[in-house]
Amino acid sequence: MNDFRQKFEHYRKLIKQEEICLIDIKIVNFVGLLKHFTYPARAFTERLFDEGIGVDGSSIGGYATVESSDLIAVPDIDTGFIDPFFPEKTLSFLSWVNYASRDDEFPLCPRSTAKRAVQALKDLKIADEAYWIPELEFFLLDGYSFSLNPMSTNVEFLSDEATTVDNYSYKLNPKWGYGSVPPYDKGIEFRTEFTRIAEDIGINIKVGHHECAVPGQHEFELDLTPLLEAGDHIILSKYIIKNLAASFNKVATFMPKPMYGVAGSGMHFHQMLTKKGKNIFNGKGFADLSDTALQYIGGVLKHARALTGITNPSTNSFKRLIPGYEAPTAICYSNSNRTAAVRIPGYIKDPQKRRFEYRPPDATGNPYFTLAALVAAGIDGIKNKRDPGKPAVGNIEKKAKYKKVPASLYEALHYLEKGHKFLLQDGIFKKEMIKHWVKVKRQEAFEVNIHPNPKEIELYFNF
Repeated sequence: MNDFRQKFEHYRKLIKQEEICLIDIKIVNFVGLLKHFTYPARAFTERLFDEGIGVDGSSIGGYATVESSDLIAVPDIDTGFIDPFFPEKTLSFLSWVNYASRDDEFPLCPRSTAKRAVQALKDLKIADEAYWIPELEFFLLDGYSFSLNPMSTNVEFLSDEATTVDNYSYKLNPKWGYGSVPPYDKGIEFRTEFTRIAEDIGINIKVGHHECAVPGQHEFELDLTPLLEAGDHIILSKYIIKNLAASFNKVATFMPKPMYGVAGSGMHFHQMLTKKGKNIFNGKGFADLSDTALQYIGGVLKHARALTGITNPSTNSFKRLIPGYEAPTAICYSNSNRTAAVRIPGYIKDPQKRRFEYRPPDATGNPYFTLAALVAAGIDGIKNKRDPGKPAVGNIEKKAKYKKVPASLYEALHYLEKGHKFLLQDGIFKKEMIKHWVKVKRQEAFEVNIHPNPKEIELYFNF
């Protein structure tokens, strides 16, 4: 019995045993948002996993034009889980996205891009797999409101950790957020429930805690996971967090910098490569890293500015990437320094977990594209034996010699457009994807740029 048949039979029996009445097909759209389509349980057939379901690519979010909109979503049998947020028992699957009427590969599918990144490592005989620890930072708030019209532009956030909510509970000192304990930490029940749900559906959690920012910033680190699975786990973790927030009568946002004057939310990526079960990043070089690891870092630093167009693709991203608040603005690598783009964690003792962390990304990026782009940069570094230079030491922010990440989305997209050849090598990304991505994101930047904001009113109203 082949692998697919075993898994199919497992889920077929599960549907009967658990009296599952719905099958849900989830699709990650071009910019990284989750969509879904729900069918009665009788739709669970081998044909579903062969032919998939038809979807309107022009309406699902960034995929296609009206003139070429017919796509199919093919569920991935490896991603099944019982969705805890449906009113009836529902078996859910993530999916691949393909053309409906063509045999060639759909170039904009995020999960296929991630899969090609791993295949490139194998084809080049560099590694068998890339392993990742994503760090998800987000704000958990009691509510928010905003207005955006010609006569009113404002936003308000509510949090029981801050003085914006007039009650008599304990309030957190703005400097005490990181690792705070109850009763100051208002998110302990939320994080406990998230961990239970995530572990139940196969997402391994490394650690959860209150983050630096007050009010209501939290973080979950996922455990070491293969590349495609890491992308899946990020998407599903965000899905769980948002639904769980609603059940707590709260809202969660992964926006990089929703509030002025407090720390922003990033999505740092720890990464390492393995071959024949061995961590090939472990070695005798700087911080016990191998030559392969340092060359990989050299590739990431070489292409850091272009990478930012993929890993930080929102105008809000660059309100976080500013000096201060431990923002990783300097394009360099360092041991234990959180203002460097690449940080080598100083606490790792196990050679099998030797790795580095890339700190600039945030959750507005499509995680599959972020993961694949970092691998593409790393491959370029290994193939060309790129020297990362000397590690940075001391107060990096005050040293002008280090290049900085882009200061705006327009600038990041410029670097991506001019320097994306490394993404196309080895077939990881397709040229159509880069072209379409730049077009979609440049339009977002334009839409934000034409709207005045309150700071501009303060500065310029009386001119």
